[in-house]
Amino acid sequence: GKTFVKAQSYAGSFGTAGINVTMSAPIKGWGQKLSMGFDRSNGHWSNSDFDNKQISYEGGKTFKKQYLLVMLAYSDRKFGANGFYSNKFPDQWESTQNAFAGLRYNVFFRKATWVNRLSTRTNRDEFRLKRNDPGFYTNRHFSETYSLESILNGKFGSNWQYHLGLEHRIEALNSSNLGLRNRQYSSGFGDVVFKVGKWTATTSLLVFQYSDVPLSVLPSIQCAYQLNEQNRLYANLSKSNRIPTYTELFYVDPSNIGNPELKPEYANSAELGWFKNGKLYLEANAFYRQTYNMIDWVRDSSSVIPNPNKWKPVNIAEVRFYGVEATVRKSFVYTADFKPNFIDVSYTYIQATHVFDENVESRYAYSNLRHQLVAKFSFQFSKYGSLQVNYRFLQRVSNPAYQLVDLKLTSGNLKGFNLFVEANNLTNTNYVEAGFVQMPGRWFKVGLNYAFTKVNK
Repeated sequence: GKTFVKAQSYAGSFGTAGINVTMSAPIKGWGQKLSMGFDRSNGHWSNSDFDNKQISYEGGKTFKKQYLLVMLAYSDRKFGANGFYSNKFPDQWESTQNAFAGLRYNVFFRKATWVNRLSTRTNRDEFRLKRNDPGFYTNRHFSETYSLESILNGKFGSNWQYHLGLEHRIEALNSSNLGLRNRQYSSGFGDVVFKVGKWTATTSLLVFQYSDVPLSVLPSIQCAYQLNEQNRLYANLSKSNRIPTYTELFYVDPSNIGNPELKPEYANSAELGWFKNGKLYLEANAFYRQTYNMIDWVRDSSSVIPNPNKWKPVNIAEVRFYGVEATVRKSFVYTADFKPNFIDVSYTYIQATHVFDENVESRYAYSNLRHQLVAKFSFQFSKYGSLQVNYRFLQRVSNPAYQLVDLKLTSGNLKGFNLFVEANNLTNTNYVEAGFVQMPGRWFKVGLNYAFTKVNK
C-alpha cells in the first residue's frame, strides 16, 4: 500500500479561509484514510457568511476472498441564507449537522462479486427565518435513515454481464414543523449487459415501493454501436420518477406552505449521440425528456414588492425538455518546456415548455438554463507551473445572458509544495444563478498545497 499526506490551506476575499488535510497509511494490513477540513467566510454580501467543518475516515482490509470496509463521516455547517428560500426574509440562517456510519462487505467468487452495504445516517437541522430573533420563527428537524443493500455482480463467458440487487431503507423524521414522519423503501433491481459483434446493449429494470406511494416499475435500455476503434454511436431510453419530499408535502412558514395532495413526478427520457476517442475527443448528442406531474413551487403574482403571497408546490401536468450537447477536448502530449496542456470546449442548449396561468409566478421553471458555453484552457510553463483559464457564457430563460472568467495560476513543485492563486469572476459580473441568491463579484484566493507519498514494500 501507499502512505501519503495531502494538505491545502488558502485565504481569499470576503474573509475566506480554509484548510484541508488527507492522510493515508496501512496499519497491520488495514488501509487507512483520514480526511479533515475547515473553511469559513464573512460572505460576499449581507448575511452570506458560512462556517464548515468536516471529518471522514475509511478503513479496509482484504481477508482471502473477502473485503471489509468501515466508513465514518461527520460534518457541521452554519451559514447565512440571504434570499435562498425567500426574498421576503433576507436574514434567514441555518445550521446542519450530519453523521454517517457504514460497512461494506464483499465476497469474491471466480466469476462474481457479492457486495453488501449497511449504513445509518443522521441529520440535525435548525432553520431561523430571522437570524438574531429565533423566537420569531425557528424550525428544528432530526432525521434518521437506515439502509441495507445486497448486490451480485457477475458475468457469463466473455459477452454477458449482470447486476442483481435488493435494497431496504427506513426513514424517520422528528420535526417541529413537519411533525413525526416515517416511511420505508424497498426495491429490487437488475440489469444485463451483452455484446454481439459491434453491438453492446444494456437492459435494466427497477421495481420499488415507498410505504406511502404505489409500486413503481422503471425500465431502461441503452444501446451502442462501435463504428471503428475510435467512433461509437449510442442511444438510451429510460423512465424515472421522484416522490415528493416531506418539505414539499407538509412545510409551513410565513413565505411557504406545503401541499399534502402532491403526487410523484414521472419522466420519460431519450438520448441519441456519438463520440470519438483519442487525442482529439469529440462528442455530440441530442436529448428529450417528457415529465408528468413535475413538482414546482408557484405563487400568485402581486404588484407589491416583495410579493406577499405564499409559495406552494404543485404538480404541473406536463413539462417537455429537449436540447443538444457538444464537447471538443484536445490534449497535447508532445514534449516541450512551454506548451498547452489541453483545450476543452462544451456547449449545451435546452428548450423547455411549461404551461402556467399568466397570473402565477414560478420559483424554478424560469431559472432553467437555455444556453451554456464552457471553455477551459491550460498552459504549462515548464517546471515553473501552469495557468488555467475558464470561461463561461450562460443564459437562463428569464434573465439576461452573462459571462464569467476565472484564472488559476499554480507554481511548480518544490519538495512537495506548490503555491496557487485564483482570480474568480474577473469581469465582476452581477448575476443570480437561481432563485434570489446574489452571486459574488470579483474575488481572489491564494493557497498552498503539500503532497507526500511513500510506497510501502
